[in-house]
Amino acid sequence: MKRRVLQVILLIIYVGLLGFFTYQCLQTGTQSTTSSNVVGNVVADTIEITTPIQIDRNEQYFLLIRKLIGHYGFFAILGAISFMFYHSIIEIKLSYRLSLHFAIGFIYAMISEFLLEASADGRGPSFGDVMIDYSGFLTSSLFFVIALVIFQIKKRKTN
Repeated sequence: MKRRVLQVILLIIYVGLLGFFTYQCLQTGTQSTTSSNVVGNVVADTIEITTPIQIDRNEQYFLLIRKLIGHYGFFAILGAISFMFYHSIIEIKLSYRLSLHFAIGFIYAMISEFLLEASADGRGPSFGDVMIDYSGFLTSSLFFVIALVIFQIKKRKTN
């Protein structure tokens, strides 16, 4: 029963993230730039308040924030939730769950760039962005895969 509740919660979060990311992809270029600039200013303000570092808030800085948080970061979060969701479905063989997880992550990265962003005014698709997206997805996913392997090794040693 607890596993089913967890699966439903993870599924709701997973679908919610996909919906949120889809909405973000459909923003116009102007809307996307404005959102990125707000996030970039929050990051710069936080760094400047907590450290002696001063941020040069130029176009390159905001591009870095857009790629690091808007692409890599969003997909890192998606990868973590996706992994937890597929891992919770114990009725399916682990290799199938992992294959599905990694395939869906890449497919969604392609869809978000080449279908969604390509259809938004002032935005265009970029295979480089797909690779940034999927890199974030892979990073968090591999963290969980490594943790799973370590957990299984420790479990075998105690049995």
